[in-house]
Amino acid sequence: MDYIKLSELSKSQSTILVESVGKPFWITKYVAGQQPTKYEVYTEGCDKKYTITTDKGLVNVSEGQLSSMLVKYHWEGQANIIGKKFLIKDNGKTGIDIRYYFNGVYGEKPRIPTNDEVPPTPDYY
Repeated sequence: MDYIKLSELSKSQSTILVESVGKPFWITKYVAGQQPTKYEVYTEGCDKKYTITTDKGLVNVSEGQLSSMLVKYHWEGQANIIGKKFLIKDNGKTGIDIRYYFNGVYGEKPRIPTNDEVPPTPDYY
């Protein structure tokens, strides 16, 4: 599966269906002209990221973005985004000032994961 940029998803007003969330990794901060370095363990000065597998491809999100997604589907002390849809939007800015937002798409019955290890998500929304 290929990676897809958040900018492509926000421009096309696409929804994504979350299939799984990978383990955290740390990546060096962006510096113009340099390739970022990825680490599997905590590394000081690096940003914590997660890879989300979606129906459109793989998406890297920050810890804050993942937290925001979980809060949207929080109910009675539990949060599960597997099988949930999100609409990707941005703040209309460019460059370093751009921010991406994940808005929950409610009212649709969630897709139950096929993996037997993941319990079905209750349909609270």
